[in-house]
Amino acid sequence: LRQKYAQGEVPGTKAEEAYALAYTCGVCETRSMKKISKLAYHKGVVIIRCPSCSNLHLIADNLKWFDDETTNIEKLMKEKGEEVVRLSQYGFVEVEGTTE
Repeated sequence: LRQKYAQGEVPGTKAEEAYALAYTCGVCETRSMKKISKLAYHKGVVIIRCPSCSNLHLIADNLKWFDDETTNIEKLMKEKGEEVVRLSQYGFVEVEGTTE
């Protein structure tokens, strides 16, 4: 992911204003990458579409469109006991949760 991101091969917003997101679709198990806006992730709503099966995935909801509380993918994964891995250009930054 870091290499493709550095080479500008992940579609989305400008690198300095974006997060690179790698995920596996829970429906079809396809591994994908997207660039998402930092502003949208922290202040708005981010929904991404799986390129294989077209399923929609909620990444962030700070406007309470889908629930009475704000949420993001990190909170949702933590609640399910899934591992959250944050990377920086220098390597691993933080690992939260478990996959047990």
